[in-house]
Amino acid sequence: MTRVSVGLYHLGSPTLNQNFQIQTYKIFYFMQTISAHVINSLLFRDL
Repeated sequence: MTRVSVGLYHLGSPTLNQNFQIQTYKIFYFMQTISAHVINSLLFRDL
């Protein structure tokens, strides 16, 4: 019962939604940067 109401409250909270989107965006950006670095180092090591 408490979990459901908390979940509904989170869904209805725009600030929390925005924070969640920002966090996921940061994680995706972080992963992209790491993979780019790995690919670059592999390419340059082959050369």
